[in-house]
Amino acid sequence: MTVSHMFVNRRQVNCSVNYEVFERNQKLERPDENLKIGYNTQDSGFKELVKAIVLGTYTVFSYDPSDDDCKALYARMQKVPVTSIKGDLKPEIAKEMRARLIAAE
Repeated sequence: MTVSHMFVNRRQVNCSVNYEVFERNQKLERPDENLKIGYNTQDSGFKELVKAIVLGTYTVFSYDPSDDDCKALYARMQKVPVTSIKGDLKPEIAKEMRARLIAAE
């Protein structure tokens, strides 16, 4: 789920730029000057709204990597192209790759 606009302190705020993305951009040698945030992270009303959203949101992620995802990880670990792996992975290898992908998620 993404948010484009929120209403904070009786005004519409543009929230289309994620703050972490904005911070990473600012650390670049040549930051993109068009990437701007439309909110003040120090504003008390904004902070309270974000806190309420975080505390009131319940999310469950049930990531189930596909066989292709497992093959891609295995190929990357073996430093070979994915196309060089023919057929399905051995069950024990597929199980390990699936576990690694879930843990990384």
